[in-house]
Amino acid sequence: MLQRQSNVNLAKALAEVDMASKELKIANLTKEQQVKATQAKAFKKLAIAVSLVIILFGSMYAIRSIYNQKQALANTLETLTNTQSHLIEVEKMASLTALVSGMAHQLNTPIGTIVTASSFIQDNLQSLEQKFNDKKLSPSDFNLFIQQSNTAKDLVISNINRLAKMVEEFKALNVSIALDKPMSKIKLRSFIVERMDTLQGYLSKDIRFEYSGAELTITSYPSIIGDVLKTLVINAYEHGFKDTEDAIINIDIKEQN
Repeated sequence: MLQRQSNVNLAKALAEVDMASKELKIANLTKEQQVKATQAKAFKKLAIAVSLVIILFGSMYAIRSIYNQKQALANTLETLTNTQSHLIEVEKMASLTALVSGMAHQLNTPIGTIVTASSFIQDNLQSLEQKFNDKKLSPSDFNLFIQQSNTAKDLVISNINRLAKMVEEFKALNVSIALDKPMSKIKLRSFIVERMDTLQGYLSKDIRFEYSGAELTITSYPSIIGDVLKTLVINAYEHGFKDTEDAIINIDIKEQN
């Protein structure tokens, strides 16, 4: 019985030792799994952190690149705006040069008439003064002087009025676009005919205008319509009719929609 009891105790002790060994192995395995899980979790956090850093630097680079592109586009837009403004001013100067040249041609006739009439009055005054000093001035001489002076005076006044009208027409051709003024109703065909007749007087080349279409009434800014017409006619005058004597501009008015 003692031997049997001893064997049982020994088996029990061996079982307890085996159980403790297994528990130790399980604990070691559990600890190893926890370490691996901790390492995996730390690696995951590190990977996320690295990814965030990469995304951050990538975003900063993209933002910087977009900013540089925006600056380059802004500079390009400014350059294009300046170039456009310069081209507009060049076009205005070209148009103004053509108009001034034509106006100078138109002004020569009334100015020459005024100068001639003034010289005639001056010569008559000198002749009258000479006769008066020589005591040879007769009533008929004085009466002739008055008649001729009145005729010359009327000629001077009429040509001065003509000059004033031409200057007003010229100013109307070069009126600035004033959008602060209200729009007005325009009988389009009559308006175009009037503007073209005025404009033709300042062009050295004779241009024939032919009109077709109905008389339409529109509501717009007369100065803008006039500027568009003036620019088109001057472009045709300078570039389209350079080598032709039979210059014709057809203007057709159509209503759509």
